[in-house]
Amino acid sequence: MKRNQRFSMVLLLLITFLAYALAFLFDDHTTALAAPYQLKGSDIIQHLGKDGCVMEEIRLDGWVKVNCEFMTLQELLEQIERLLPHLQESSHAEICSGETIAKRQVALTLNHEGIQTSINLYNCSLSHDGTDSWETYVIMDSVMDSNHIHKEDQMYLKMQELLKKFGNAPSIGTTYTAVIQDKLSNTKMEQLGMGFIRNLQGRITESNMDSDWISLTGYSNHLGDSLESEYGRFNINVALRYHSSEGKTYIRVGTPIIAVPY
Repeated sequence: MKRNQRFSMVLLLLITFLAYALAFLFDDHTTALAAPYQLKGSDIIQHLGKDGCVMEEIRLDGWVKVNCEFMTLQELLEQIERLLPHLQESSHAEICSGETIAKRQVALTLNHEGIQTSINLYNCSLSHDGTDSWETYVIMDSVMDSNHIHKEDQMYLKMQELLKKFGNAPSIGTTYTAVIQDKLSNTKMEQLGMGFIRNLQGRITESNMDSDWISLTGYSNHLGDSLESEYGRFNINVALRYHSSEGKTYIRVGTPIIAVPY
């Protein structure tokens, strides 16, 4: 009898353990399945279209830190020239350079099938603890007009590829610009901006406005990398502004921030 009781106790413990183990595996599997999907640029463009906006352009901005060394203008030129074999053969490229006591800069500009791209290599002096230190950065931007917005993913990957030739951890952001052929009140602009962020399953973390513009920042699990501010994490920036000279209301969406004046 005691042996049967002991066997029953062991069996009960084993069943309890298996139940917990299966529950853990099931929860883990469920969490994996429930991981938030990532919105694409085409999703943002689609949401803008639903709000009656017409796309004008997409701008990609990227940068990466190269080193913490002094570099001569000739060394910067050699770094830029390394990129030429990796650019499209039909691209029309121009290189210019300049320097001051505290900064050297080499700029490569190119136009390929209507897409404007600029690549700038900076070496600048920074004062730190009473001494001068040097840092080198690559800053890059590409602008696609409404006829080329379908190339956004292609240009993003190309920018990432080029920046990784200078550093391992490039940062890239996107700014979408669209227009509404009408004047919107501040109340309407606020409603449109807040609704847009909510449509991306986001929450608003900060808002600012003036007589003819409004700016909102927010965070969505369905977008990419985020930045930190005093109001918390954010990875989307929406701004609307009425331009009386054109009779249009511009809406700009930045992920994570808008990289152009508005």
